[in-house]
Amino acid sequence: MTRKGIWDLQEVRDKQLEGKWVADTNTLWVWGGNGYGECGQNNTTEQPSPVQIPGTEWEQTQQQSTAPGGSQTKFCKRLDGTMWAWGQNNFGQLGLNDIVNRSSPIQLPGTWANIYAGEEACYGVRTDGTFWSWGSNARGGLGLNQSTPTKISSPTQLPGTNWAYGGAKVSAGLQCVWALKTDGTLWNWGDNEYGQLGQNSRTQYSSPRQVPGTSWNSVGGMYAMGCATRTDGTLWTWGPNENGRLGLNNRTNYSSPVQIPGTTWSRGYATGSTIIAFKDKVDDPNSTNKEMYIWGANSYGAIGQNSPDNITYSSPIQMSGDWQNASVGYPKAGQAWMVLKGDGRLYGCGNAKDSCLGRFDHDINDGSPSPYFSSPVQLGGLWWKSGSIQGGSSGGMAIKQDMSQNDV
Repeated sequence: MTRKGIWDLQEVRDKQLEGKWVADTNTLWVWGGNGYGECGQNNTTEQPSPVQIPGTEWEQTQQQSTAPGGSQTKFCKRLDGTMWAWGQNNFGQLGLNDIVNRSSPIQLPGTWANIYAGEEACYGVRTDGTFWSWGSNARGGLGLNQSTPTKISSPTQLPGTNWAYGGAKVSAGLQCVWALKTDGTLWNWGDNEYGQLGQNSRTQYSSPRQVPGTSWNSVGGMYAMGCATRTDGTLWTWGPNENGRLGLNNRTNYSSPVQIPGTTWSRGYATGSTIIAFKDKVDDPNSTNKEMYIWGANSYGAIGQNSPDNITYSSPIQMSGDWQNASVGYPKAGQAWMVLKGDGRLYGCGNAKDSCLGRFDHDINDGSPSPYFSSPVQLGGLWWKSGSIQGGSSGGMAIKQDMSQNDV
């Protein structure tokens, strides 16, 4: 028998650990700017607080890039393995063989393990280990060995059948991408103006190139910053280092990976002007709860230290509390972030303009100063699904679980 009700947080966590607390449904919620229909409501009306997209069987979210002026394309996978897409499609990045925007979800042909969205292009991995790309090919960003800036509006396969998929196995930036293979090697291609491909050069590549070394475990590059972890718990960053965003206690640019001190890092995510990274807890390294660190530019208070926005941090600063590292949403090109705390509550910090943090307690597009939060604030509700938090240039998306107690 299943009972629904209201429970305190400790009881919820206890029941989850005992296997007596189950998710009945997975509902999908979106918020923020909606100029291209990216809120999936069959309209283009801005949504200042979360609104639900029809359906109760959503599993995995993916939203297009956070770069300034970035497009708003969204994908979400259902529990039956089907992938759905909507929003901006000016480069064919929805993969539907056209360039027509969609204001409500439409199914993408085929069965996909994961889809990862970049600034103007998207990338997908199927369960057979094949890798596919579509959208804008500016600077060779599709990896198809074509240097011309063409548009490809349907998925096209890259060579190989051993591409990895799952959380943090592929990361897409501004006309570039970083991707792991199942053998622990890291590959990338596309724009390399700032050395973000980690090739010890600034040469552009239109087909996959291996980053030196093996045993890479996760990748979290974005915009023009590379960020990845290895299986030994080390964290590496590279690319432009304005404002000390690489976390190396300097402002030197690097075109090949450089290690950040420490050997208990589990994941790192570049956000454009900051990096958010997580360490395993020393007393419980297998716990889903992690220590969270952040560094880089403090625009709009995005570092979360309740400090002036003209301060920068060039080495890791720890955020208090327990956090989950499965996903990080980072709206406004690193000027804001959203992360789940260990208790399942969703928190955000930084620039809240255009409703990108899902907070309704500010004016919308009325010309008033942009509101921001310089320390983390709760974004509403409980039971947000780990691994489902996404943020784009003007909004976010997440899956919420309707939980109940199973007495059997």
